[in-house]
Parts: sequence; structure tokens; C-alpha cells
Amino acid sequence: MPQHDRVVALVDGRVIDHPTAGGRGVGRYTVGFVRSMVESGIETLVLCASEDQSVAWRAEVVGVTTAPLRRATIDAISPDRHRWFICTQLMLHPVPLDVIPALVTESGIAVAAIVHDVIPQRHPERYLADPFAAVQARLRTVTARSVDVLLANSTFTADTTAVELGIERERIHVVGAAVEPHFTPGHVDLAGLKRLGVHSSPPVVAVTGADSRKNTERLIRSWARVPDEVRAGRQLVVACAAPQSVIGQWRHLAHVEGIGHEVVITGAVSDDELVNLYRHAEFSILPSIEEGFGLPIAESVACGTPALCSVTSSMPEVCGSEDALFDPFDICDMARVMTVALADPALRSDLLVAEQRRLERWTTRNVGSAIADALSAPAPQRIAPRARRTRIAIAAPPPHSPSGIGAYTDMVLAAWPDDDELLRLDDVACTDSRHRAVVDGVAAVGVGSIDRRIRAHDVDQVVMVLGSSEFHAVTADRARSGGSHVWLHEATLLGAHLGPALRGGGLRWFEHRMDDLSVVVPSDVDDAETLHTAGVDALAPVVTKAASVIVSSVDAVPSVIAACGAQPVPPILVLPLAHPERAATEPTTSRRVVALGWASDPSMMRRLLAAIDELDDVTLDIVGGADAQVRGIVESMSQSGLRDRVTLHGRVDDATLDALLSSATVGVRLGSAHVGQMSASITELIARGIPVVTDLTTHGPSFDAMTVLPSGWTVGELGSAIRELSDPSAWRRRSEAARERAASWGVEAVAHQVRSWLRRSDELAPGTVEVVAA
Repeated sequence: MPQHDRVVALVDGRVIDHPTAGGRGVGRYTVGFVRSMVESGIETLVLCASEDQSVAWRAEVVGVTTAPLRRATIDAISPDRHRWFICTQLMLHPVPLDVIPALVTESGIAVAAIVHDVIPQRHPERYLADPFAAVQARLRTVTARSVDVLLANSTFTADTTAVELGIERERIHVVGAAVEPHFTPGHVDLAGLKRLGVHSSPPVVAVTGADSRKNTERLIRSWARVPDEVRAGRQLVVACAAPQSVIGQWRHLAHVEGIGHEVVITGAVSDDELVNLYRHAEFSILPSIEEGFGLPIAESVACGTPALCSVTSSMPEVCGSEDALFDPFDICDMARVMTVALADPALRSDLLVAEQRRLERWTTRNVGSAIADALSAPAPQRIAPRARRTRIAIAAPPPHSPSGIGAYTDMVLAAWPDDDELLRLDDVACTDSRHRAVVDGVAAVGVGSIDRRIRAHDVDQVVMVLGSSEFHAVTADRARSGGSHVWLHEATLLGAHLGPALRGGGLRWFEHRMDDLSVVVPSDVDDAETLHTAGVDALAPVVTKAASVIVSSVDAVPSVIAACGAQPVPPILVLPLAHPERAATEPTTSRRVVALGWASDPSMMRRLLAAIDELDDVTLDIVGGADAQVRGIVESMSQSGLRDRVTLHGRVDDATLDALLSSATVGVRLGSAHVGQMSASITELIARGIPVVTDLTTHGPSFDAMTVLPSGWTVGELGSAIRELSDPSAWRRRSEAARERAASWGVEAVAHQVRSWLRRSDELAPGTVEVVAA
């Protein structure tokens, strides 16, 4: 329509999968609302918080355009257009905390809100007795008063909203409600009805609910008062989703009234089943005490079936026939109207004709025209748009977590070029103020609060920092919802699921978890190393939905690509680990070797100890976690001659680690079972100027400060490498090479690279792989 061609409506589409309102009620109304706008010619963008929501909208409304719920979506629309944000969740209970997201307020565009009813405010003794509910209602009222235009589904809703919320009536536009296109006359599937317990004779159908306002109990009692000869062979079918306890009470009431065999309570029904019920019914009946609109009336008439309804609230406005109305508080009056309608086919025919005339008001064409009229005036500029600054949320374990990834991430964040744009999310769901902390001036909030207190659309980018341990369980689970950048420190996530199982969830939990992730686990396997060897990594549910993936080594790239299978591979950045800022190790005449990092390979430990045994003047400090089998090997071999030269320290604090490394000659990091990650232990050693012997290839080829052992290295090869790196005449040169390497690639360089990647990765084609040279 030319007069509306300047209007752009940005509809909050999150309601589509709301846990209680998505399927019917508010969700159904919103779908019809959007369909009406699209058909009226209004340029409509449905803003979605996830790809799943976008898919659901495109399935519901043919030709609808979806867009991310982001500030950038709003900014991309010319301010010369009449831009409106359509708030769809204003009246939901409990009210979502961001029915009008901050990004909308900050953009300065006008806001129109759909109001479905003000029933809680009209009946506070029933709906607002709980203090929390009362607070919710007050929040809803304040929010409603702040919007520019309210779009009501009926005149009754508009009038009562003005009174209850204290809003000028001229700000409230009645736009109506559109009936969905599949509600039409047509074939009746008798077999489908039989599955619901409905026999071949046309029933009376009531779409109600568990809320006492829906008046289901009075309906059942009134059905019992319809004369026996009129009810004979007929059923009252109550279609609604209700708790089993409530359904049980209704069935008991029907039994007490002597009509138990005549009352069918279906429970929740699909749209197809509901249409089938309407088409087969003698008539439908809506016995509610109060409705904001009463969509079942219009849906029934659209299926070619007349509707009876209460004389109260909006229902007469929707129905359009006085002969169809009854007093919902008077079961005798309700029974009287049903009796007349059942006994008089001509009356039913007349009712349908009158109601079909009223139905013309509720077509998508007319509803869309009313919406367009309400939005066609120039949208007021609510506030001056605020300058939009970038917000980046980084989710990682706390810096003092046993996971070294937490400490590493904290170092990078401390070097971030603009810490005002950062929001730190810990891999713990913080629900208690005692657990909230401030780490170096960056607020720490539980990553579990994403989509509760903090939502993805509140920030421009979300980065999930992931390793393969129980300390990443919450973040790994959140990353499955998609849309975040995944900073993957290991090319597997098994430990994030297996770790919690071994720490208390049990292996049965792990098996169910893997089933949920669609990961096939070999039978009788419960350790990560064997699973890695079998090619199990649990990456697919996360990386296939990621905005991008950051890994530390090119060795990890094939695992990410393989996890994506036939799906598009997100852009991948290979970003080597930074070297931390550390004081240089002083030259020493001692020959101390430090094995740094987690030790879990018994064979590797035996060979290391054998090499030390052959180097008579060398001592060994084993620093870091080790499993029970490795600890047993160290203790056994120490007692056989290495007791005075080998010390197993286990995990140590920072001060102890500094003391141990301050006089180390050579660092050793052995662990051939890696899955593509670099070792933070090696970067730590190199940063201190300590030459390193390793069998990990992810740090690149050998250079002056590092010797990379060949695959399948022997005790002799390890001993020779340690001897060469610790030779006093060459040690200083090797140490200086290590310090130069560390200085060339520190945490500031990594922080700048990550920040740059986040700003441009969305412009890269799927499958792009960029490798940063350290």
C-alpha cells in the first residue's frame, strides 16, 4: 500500500518459542499479526535471537524476512523511514526482563507494543496476590506507559487498558486479531477424531484452559443441565492443555454430574486436530469469564462452525450475534443457550451467517490495514540515539580455577586495548551476590546467566573459551545454542562432559549426555585418551553452530573441519598461544630439569625417569597434576636409586612455581596424546628463558631454545637432548633465543589479534582459515 511504504516494523520474534506462549495464545496472535503486516505491504523484519527462531518464523509465515536481534539491524535502516519496534512480549507473565531491549532504547526508534489484555490488573485478588506477581504487574504497567503506541486486539482491551494502566485512550489503537489460514471448512478426518475419543456424531467443542477464568467447571455442570433428550448421542469435547491434576478434577466432576461418558477431555491438541474438531462440531462454545479477544470464536467460524460465547468482555465484539451469548456465571443460562442451539438447526445456520459477517473484520487484510494505519504517522523520535560502543562478552573459567585456561584468558583480557568494551563471564552460574566478584576491574558474572540476566543481544560478540575439562562444562553447554565465537584450546570437548560424570554425575550420565549430543561412544569406554584414539571428540554440536573458531595450532584445524561434516565450516583463526611476561631465569651451574604440566602417560614417565637416571648430575622436579598410576611409577622408581634426584611436587601455587623455575636449566614437556593444542607449559618455560625438550609438534619445528623429539623417541634421544640444551657454554645463547621468541609474541599481540578477528570474521566466507605467524 503506497501510503505505508515508509513504515518499517521490527517485530520482536522471540515469542515464537516462548515456553508457555509460543504454541497458542500470545504466540498464535503474534504469528497472525506478522502475517497481516506482511500481506498489508508493511516492510516487516522479525528480529530473532537464534537461528532456530528464524527457522520457526519462516515456517509459519511464507515470505517473512528475519534478521538478528542486534543494534546493527536497526542502524542499517535509514532514519528517514518510519522505524517502529513492535514489542510482542509486554503482557506475558512473568514479564521478561527485556521486553524492550536496551539496544532498542539506545537506538532512539519509536516503540509500539501489543497489548492482549489487562486481566491481572482487573482481578488482582486472583492474579496478583503473590508479591512477585504484583511487582511484575507494576513493571509491566511502567513499561506500557513508556511506549509511543499500544496496539490492542479489541475495543474492550483498549478501553480497559486505558483505565487500568492510566494511559491516554488516543494512544491505544484497536487492530484486532487475524485468523490463521488453515482454519477453513473442509474434510473431516473421522479416524483422527476417534483417536481423541470423539465418536461420529457432531460434538460441542470448547477450547478452554486450566485457569479458573476459562470457566471449564461451570461449562461441565451446565452440560449436565441440557435436557437428556437433547444431549442424547452427543459429546462435550474440552480441548486444552492442562495439568493432569486439573483434568482429573474435571473428569471427576463430570462423573458426579452423571455425564462422565459424555465429556471428552483431550488434553493438548495440534492445530490440525483442532481444525478437525471445529469442522466436525455442531457448534463451539467459549465459556470464559473474560478474554482479551477470544480467538477460538473466530477460528471456529472460519472453519464453518457457529460459536456460542459469554456475554462478557470482548467476546460479543468478536462474535457479532446476540443470539449466541449467555451469562458465564449462570449455568442455567449457559445450558439454555446450548439447548436452543442443539435443538434448532435453523438457528445455528443464522448464527453462522451473522458471525461470518463479523469474521470479515478479522481477516489478515483488515487487521493488516488497521496496523498500517496505526503506524503510518511519522514515528516520533523518542530520544537522541546513543553512540553505540562495542560490547564483547568473554566466557572462561575464573583466573584462579584449576584450569590453566582461566589464568591464560585473564592475562589476555588484562592486555585488551579497550577494557570498557569487555564483560567477563565465569564458567559458573552465579545466582548469589556473594559469588559475584570483580577481577582486575572486569565484572565477573556466571556464563549460565546468558539468556537470563545477560542476553546475547546485549553484546555484539560472545566468545566461549573452551578446554576439555569439567571446568568448561557450563560454557560448552551454552555454546551449543550457537552464534558465539569458540576459542578452542583443545580440539575436543570430551572432558567437559566426561569430567563432570567422573566427578559425580556417573558414567550413565555421560552416556546419556553423549546420546543427547548425537556422539557415538564405543561400548565400555570411559576414559578420554581411549576415546580420542577412537576419533570421538564431541566438537560437532558446538563448532557447527559457531560464528567462528579460534584454535592454537594448525594441527587442530582438521579436527574442526571433520566435526562439521557436510555442514559449512565456520571461519577458523589459528592463533598461537602468547608467552606471558616473566622474569628471566638466572644462569646457574646446577643441572636442574623441570617437567612441567599434566602427566598421564605411564610409558612416557618411565622413559623420562630412565633418561634422568643415566644423567648422573641432573635432578628432576615434576610439577603439575599427575594421575595415580603415574604417581605410583615415580614413587617406585625413586626408591630404586633416584630418591635424592627426583621430586614429585604436584600442583603448586604461583610463588612456589616461580621458585622452582628460577634456577631451572632445562624444561621438559612430554605428552604425545595431545589433540592439536599448544602447551601453556612450553610458553611459560620459553617466557622465562628456559630451553625446552618436547615431543609436541604444535609449537613448530625445533629452534635454538627448543628441541622437538622425533615420533617414538627413545630414552637415549631424550637424554641427549637434555644434555645438549643444558651445556653451560651454549645455555646462555639458547636462553636468549627463548627470551627473544617470547618477546615477539606476548599477550598484547594475542589480545589485538582476537579483537581484530571478532570485528571482521563475519565478513569471511565459510571455510576460511587464517594462520597467524607467531
